[in-house]
Amino acid sequence: MINVRDAMRQAAHWQRDRLAIVCADRQLTFGQAWERGLRFANALIALGLQPHDRVAVLEENGLEAADFLLAAAIGNFVRVPLYKKNAPEAHAHMLRNTGCRILVVDARHLHEVEGVKESVATLEHIVVRGDDYERWLASWPAHDPNPQIALDDYHVIRHSGGTTGIPKGMGFTHRAWMNMERDWTYRLPTLEVGD
Repeated sequence: MINVRDAMRQAAHWQRDRLAIVCADRQLTFGQAWERGLRFANALIALGLQPHDRVAVLEENGLEAADFLLAAAIGNFVRVPLYKKNAPEAHAHMLRNTGCRILVVDARHLHEVEGVKESVATLEHIVVRGDDYERWLASWPAHDPNPQIALDDYHVIRHSGGTTGIPKGMGFTHRAWMNMERDWTYRLPTLEVGD
């Protein structure tokens, strides 16, 4: 079985010039998307993030979300998605619960995490994606840090809705995530080039 990062790397290599992501009027090939992920991963490493560290994100669904998803897999960082409808204290709970060191937030959601840094002892940096994001991203190197990844390393920690109390973190390893991907697609028609 292959880990999430290596599966993405293979897709980027084999399908380098094929269209991978379309968001409104913006498009990326697999190769372009992979390079953006490498740049973002190196930016997070420059802030001191190490493999297995937790990094949270509060963002819109767009090309930038793909950058973060790829960067986390590339660096073997554990993704911790936050949810836009949560109150700041719910965000703080999720950050504390997972020991996040970095929070990446789209500028339009910055008010939703106001005061969070002061209430989360492990949180060292808040990276705000604003109007200068493209320039900032392009300023980082695109080399592959290539950390070791074991199938039982955590890939993502998602939180429950908190319907029976405070939200609980649910961790997924690379093995579990790849098994879920297999199970989701098992009964679908075979994926082919262009799908």
